[in-house]
Amino acid sequence: AGPQVTGVLTVGLTGTGRGEFTLWDGCGGRVLAADAGCFLWVRFRPLTTGQHATSLTIAATPGGAATVALGGFGLGLSLSISPDGNNFWTVPVGAPGRPETFTVGTYSSSATGSLRAALTGSERNEFSLIDSCSGVSLANGTTCTVEVSFVPTTPGTKSAVLSVTTPLGTGGSAVLTGTATP
Repeated sequence: AGPQVTGVLTVGLTGTGRGEFTLWDGCGGRVLAADAGCFLWVRFRPLTTGQHATSLTIAATPGGAATVALGGFGLGLSLSISPDGNNFWTVPVGAPGRPETFTVGTYSSSATGSLRAALTGSERNEFSLIDSCSGVSLANGTTCTVEVSFVPTTPGTKSAVLSVTTPLGTGGSAVLTGTATP
């Protein structure tokens, strides 16, 4: 507060991008004694992709005003798949390998929309998919699971990709490999 008592503090976010930021205000409405302080936090939680800007203003009469420019870049919906790959090792042709569970999660500020899980690549038919993610919309911090098994039909080393995508085309993937013996 400086060497003198402030008037009642007002705190606010201004600008067109203010909806992309969350303010926790422990200062607004307070009068600060000389050399006292208060706390506030601003969190960037983008709802849309691209550059976002706002200003944080703290003012009091007496005391004056201070403005801080804030900005961030929203990356859009992001998915994570864990693990990001799996080697199913060696499996006899025609015998299913041990299934592997993949966890799909999001840490975006908005729901994903209806997800789509699929196996891709020219050897995708050498793997089987049990899918509990397709058609599901994940909220921030939630997960769903996909189970993949290696079910080779011919001998040799095989590979495919597990892909999970959002309606916006963003997504995640995991590389799958396995070797089939005769």
